[in-house]
Amino acid sequence: MVRKRKQKTPITQSTLSGVKPLDSAKPKSTRTLIRRFHVLIKRRAALQKQKSKTGTETSSLRTELEEIDAEIESMGGLEAYQNMSAIGQGKDRGGGSETVLVGWMRELGMDQSGGKVRLLEVGALKHDNYGSCESWVACSPIDLRSRHPEIREQDFLKLDVGENEGKWDVVSLSLVVNFVPDSKDRGKMLSIAHDILRPPSPSVNGGLLFLVLPTPSHDILRPPSPSVNGGLLFLVLPTPCVANSRYMTPEHLVSVCARLGFTLIRDRCKSSGKVAYWLFTRSDKQATRASTDFTKKTVLREGSDRNNFSILL
Repeated sequence: MVRKRKQKTPITQSTLSGVKPLDSAKPKSTRTLIRRFHVLIKRRAALQKQKSKTGTETSSLRTELEEIDAEIESMGGLEAYQNMSAIGQGKDRGGGSETVLVGWMRELGMDQSGGKVRLLEVGALKHDNYGSCESWVACSPIDLRSRHPEIREQDFLKLDVGENEGKWDVVSLSLVVNFVPDSKDRGKMLSIAHDILRPPSPSVNGGLLFLVLPTPSHDILRPPSPSVNGGLLFLVLPTPCVANSRYMTPEHLVSVCARLGFTLIRDRCKSSGKVAYWLFTRSDKQATRASTDFTKKTVLREGSDRNNFSILL
């Protein structure tokens, strides 16, 4: 009698109990799936832009859109992408980017400020990334599709800026800007982050004015760090976005952020690394007008093997 071989469950598929087999995927398969998602979503956005520009939908365009949607669905949809990203944040894979941010905040003395740091985590895959710092960090995680009751379902591009203006001490955009297919929407994300971050405090006799920040229960006296005045933007991108792009370099990225009113205070950007990290403070000191037009793509590197990642304002 031939023994039937048990069919294996795909790594992107949920189990019957609802628990995702996160630990089963190998790093290579994880990276491959995430890269493929990015390619498909970028192509779909380009086709949809073409469709809206012409106002018509040819049969070939409709067919390609259907094929893209079918492939995304066959890969498990957004849930599968989130699963793979969560795997990449496991401690056995080097941990999540929050460890870098926490280290930098400690360097700036934010863990000794006397009050809780209000942190908005955009694209949160886990609800407790900052659980070890809950004594001094009040984290509000959001994502397009929530994986946990404590993660609020919210499109950051549709966030009510009026309600959030100047509200946050830290905004984390970790591996989310690169997931947005449109270059101008990427710039819009940075602009929104600027507007909802705490603005720089006014100076008094050359020093810093301590702010009393009201909370629902009590007032918190938070002396700003000597090296940080405004709120912080934590930005994380795959290294190829700045190391191998036609339109983006680390220096150009800093210039884009400077135009929006950010000042760089920390970075970790190695060409050999998989991801790059930046920490900006909202300074509201906008870069003086230069010859660079940040509303249009400018070729900064030549070569047929370059990617097309860019951020436009």
